[in-house]
Amino acid sequence: MFYEAQTTNVISIATNPFLNIAILLSYPSEINSQYQGSGYGDRNILSSLAVAAADRSNNQAWTIIGIPAEASLNGFLSLHVNFLNTYEEVQINKDLLALVFGMSVAELYPFRFFQEITATQTIDSSGFIDQVVYRQKIMNDLSPYISSHYFDDNKDFDLVLPYQDTANPTPLPITEALTIYAVMFYLSSLVRYRPDYLEALLSTISAWLIESFVNSTPETFLRIMICKIIGIDYIFRRR
Repeated sequence: MFYEAQTTNVISIATNPFLNIAILLSYPSEINSQYQGSGYGDRNILSSLAVAAADRSNNQAWTIIGIPAEASLNGFLSLHVNFLNTYEEVQINKDLLALVFGMSVAELYPFRFFQEITATQTIDSSGFIDQVVYRQKIMNDLSPYISSHYFDDNKDFDLVLPYQDTANPTPLPITEALTIYAVMFYLSSLVRYRPDYLEALLSTISAWLIESFVNSTPETFLRIMICKIIGIDYIFRRR
């Protein structure tokens, strides 16, 4: 029910009773570096950039999106046909992009950039871009693989890559909150029913990842759930 409420998709424990905890741990943003450092693979939540570039002489505006290049996007791009119909990958002079995004060239270096194929008329009579329309369009274009970015670190949204494993070959949309909930539920079950297995885990390299997850994600989960309950996305400073 929680999954359906968050994604509008339905999963059945009768047909897909298993989720891979090691893969779910690739989603919580607070432990991205620990996940990669432990050798499990690439993260699946990508803190991304978005900006509306305007040509006021023609009363046109279009969206440019920056997605971290470190993770493979091939699966996402082949899956998300609507995105490919709306955006194309572009090579834009980084000095120009730095002006558009208000960031340094060094900060933009790790990103791949995608631009709307067709400009959208979102400039009002005063010459300003309609921010509500602009933001809603990004949400629609990337749904259901987009999530709010809840932290004040110069990123605009999170691209959440679909979940997929051998037991679930059909890609599933998922959220950071769902993965935190599922992993914490699993770990709490180990504490109660299989403490011997958990003790064995704590003597492996997984211990660093588990400890980081338990220490850092509860506050993130509470922040996300508060925003969802009150219907307002607040941006937090991490410290």
